[in-house]
Amino acid sequence: GDYTNAVHRTLQSLSAAERLRVRLALVDHYSSYPSVLVPMEKIALLVKAETHGKALVFVDGAHALGQVPIDLQQHHNSGVDFYVMGGHKWFM
Repeated sequence: GDYTNAVHRTLQSLSAAERLRVRLALVDHYSSYPSVLVPMEKIALLVKAETHGKALVFVDGAHALGQVPIDLQQHHNSGVDFYVMGGHKWFM
């Protein structure tokens, strides 16, 4: 699916005042069902733009750890404020 367009449509369905009240966007990096690498950096940039930088972006990286490269500096530069993961899924 085209996740970026879905997020954009959802944000655009809100009034300008409602978009400014968005405080947190929670995004998967790699979803478990369906198994999809989510374009979370593009989504983070979109959320930041649509909320004039007011919303924080929280990425759940639990399923990405050990599956795809994780560059926290790059993610941060793309608007990701929090990137969390638990090593218990892949390091045991």
